[in-house]
Amino acid sequence: MKRCFSRRTILPASSMICFLLFSPMMIQAGEYTHGGGQSGYWTDSSAWIPASGTPVGVPGPGDIANVRYGINLPSSPGSEISVGTLNIDTYISYGPPGDIHLYGYTLDILSGGQWMWGGFDGNENALSTVNVYGTMTLVDDIADHYNNGTEIVDAVPHAIGRGMTLNNYGTMQHDALGSFTLGSSACQYYNYGTHDFTNDGDILTVGHGGERTTNLDTILKSGGTGTSTINGELDNQGLVEVQSGTIVVGNSLQYESYATHELLGGQWIVRDNASIVIWSRGELTTNSGYIVLDGPDANFYTTQTSVYTPLEANLMNNAGTLEIHGDRIFSQAIENSGTLLIGNDTTLTVNLTNTGSLQVGNSPGHAVVDGDIAQSPAGQMLVELGGLNPGDEYDVLEVTGAATLDGTLDLSYFGTFAAAPGDAFEILSASSLDGQFSGVVYPDAQPWFVHYDTLAGTVTIGVAPEPATLGLLLGLLALPVFLRRRV
Repeated sequence: MKRCFSRRTILPASSMICFLLFSPMMIQAGEYTHGGGQSGYWTDSSAWIPASGTPVGVPGPGDIANVRYGINLPSSPGSEISVGTLNIDTYISYGPPGDIHLYGYTLDILSGGQWMWGGFDGNENALSTVNVYGTMTLVDDIADHYNNGTEIVDAVPHAIGRGMTLNNYGTMQHDALGSFTLGSSACQYYNYGTHDFTNDGDILTVGHGGERTTNLDTILKSGGTGTSTINGELDNQGLVEVQSGTIVVGNSLQYESYATHELLGGQWIVRDNASIVIWSRGELTTNSGYIVLDGPDANFYTTQTSVYTPLEANLMNNAGTLEIHGDRIFSQAIENSGTLLIGNDTTLTVNLTNTGSLQVGNSPGHAVVDGDIAQSPAGQMLVELGGLNPGDEYDVLEVTGAATLDGTLDLSYFGTFAAAPGDAFEILSASSLDGQFSGVVYPDAQPWFVHYDTLAGTVTIGVAPEPATLGLLLGLLALPVFLRRRV
């Protein structure tokens, strides 16, 4: 038996001392509070009141900073300072809340914190930046500064202003009804992590143009049954997902509303009983993005007025990805040149032309096209085989009208299943059947067959049986023809 030995590293005495001093297990986080009547500069130790047991000084990367009054970072553009946890409540009784003034500084918030009153001011310097790591929780006036009772929620804004940028690399947990507000001079919000509306708060702009939210990961509405509005420019390069209530997008950079009325990109997931609304100058006719409607009451709307138009009213082209779970009635015939996934036990009332990829079920399932379907030479139909039970273990497409076939049939196994000689799968049925797939991709090298029964309107695939049972199978496949002739 070969014995394994671990390599030991001997640290110099100085390195060992540094390790002990700065190890997370050895550091006791300090807590500092800034209020009125103190120095107004962050880097001045006299601006901070240390908590009991905390040495006099300035909060650093492992510390907690409680900001209760406006404070200034030094006017040193391009410099950077870090704090562990930042709790902001700069309410003052005689006017609007004070701000943390950046003057071109970068402030790194390493562990998040709680943001109630107040915000950040870039002081018209484009270098002014706040980087949020960890979880920053946006809350309303839970301190009852208005003295109107804790049972009354006072929604307050959480603002960045005057040309600055806020980058979220962690989680902005938007518990507040109050807004996260982008102020004047083209303030920018980059979401590299998750912005989660757990309530019906908003992302608003109050500037004069150029203010933008750029979503590079996830904007989520996980709570609140009302509406959360993103009223400025939204560049959704990631995912917008609505699990509860409604998200209204006032100016989506992914929506071309003048000429093509096209969703150009981004991923948009709507769970059942939730909605996404995009304000536009024209109703959606072409999808080149990624839309998931996860339930019969999941809604994707566009609107020019207060009347919301559902996706299925005007959509004619799917050039992106459209995934539908739950029955839908489309007003227009649809050409799918992208990817169309029809979920399990879902009926689409539509006349469909497939020049792209058509996927049936959802690993696997049974889907219905209530209308006609035609697959072009460029089209592809994907079918998963996971067992012998139709709809439950392998994909089945039912067409109530005519099915015209061409293009490719792509078969693949699901899970650990592998077909055996003699296994057969009826994958398609229609009221009438015309044409054949011009090519078939099989899941393995066994001798597969495809049988087109134009009288029954079915397509059956299978693995050729052993020679002793081949005649029986051919007889069973021909039986419907024989019975019809006798009738």
